[in-house]
Amino acid sequence: ISGEPAFLERAVVEFSEEYEKKKLIAIGSCGYDSIPADLGAYFTSTIFPSTQLVSLISAYHIVHNASKANFTTYESAVHSMRNSGELASIRKELPTSKVKLEYPGGKRKMTKAGERLENGLYSMPFPGADASVVRRSQATLFLRDKITPAQFQCYFTVGSWFYVMLSALFGMVLMVMTSFPLGVNLLLRFPEFFSGGFFSRDGPSHEQLDKSTFEMRFVAEGWNSASESSPGKPTRKVVTTFAGAMDPFYRFTAVAAVASARCILEERSKVPFGVHTPTVALRNTSILDRLRKRGIKIQVVSDTQI
Repeated sequence: ISGEPAFLERAVVEFSEEYEKKKLIAIGSCGYDSIPADLGAYFTSTIFPSTQLVSLISAYHIVHNASKANFTTYESAVHSMRNSGELASIRKELPTSKVKLEYPGGKRKMTKAGERLENGLYSMPFPGADASVVRRSQATLFLRDKITPAQFQCYFTVGSWFYVMLSALFGMVLMVMTSFPLGVNLLLRFPEFFSGGFFSRDGPSHEQLDKSTFEMRFVAEGWNSASESSPGKPTRKVVTTFAGAMDPFYRFTAVAAVASARCILEERSKVPFGVHTPTVALRNTSILDRLRKRGIKIQVVSDTQI
């Protein structure tokens, strides 16, 4: 259930080949990081007649009533930022390092930070593992099965410009403080101060968890047929949702981890050996149906021509 890209990708480099030979299975990021993003993006791409007809998938985290989070989540974010400098060298050793992803319709312009969305919320680039996990899934599936990737971008959302500025300030503080050892020590020693009270060693109460819900909304643009895709501009927009009436960070993570483990145990023949992302490992299993049975909504919201 790790959400640290350096740790996840180092595990692939160090263990994937050995696990394949010994017929072992390891799946990283099987919690809120990054089951909704990875499987949700793959699910969304399957709504189109072919993955070659999907140009862009934008994903938006929407969390309601999350008033407090545990110190370990904060600690993971600090170490992730601290170790981000290692990623370039680690990625050169990945099995997919030589894969050059080319997106249908070419590379698209990303949503701007602080842009107001149709639902009235504001978008901010999501600094977590989701984008790196999805892109690693895409590169692996292209390398193994020639499945064409769509350009993917991931955001979290806030309710006003005040929180846009506050989020940007927190991001800058985290970036500066994680650049030197003393800063890391201060961040880890005083999480309440640096996060404005959102992260604490006490974590959220059961009452706070009961009020929290989440949705990850995907907006995909593409075409209905190859003849439409030739001009370049998308003609179809599909919106999907991956949502739950439960706390995402703790309760959904537990649900997702157990569902993933049961897929490995009960559907072993459908899960490839090695160290994989959720989509690469579980896309041929009943993982989405298992999550739906636990109350998670994974469905199409709208499908329109643009």
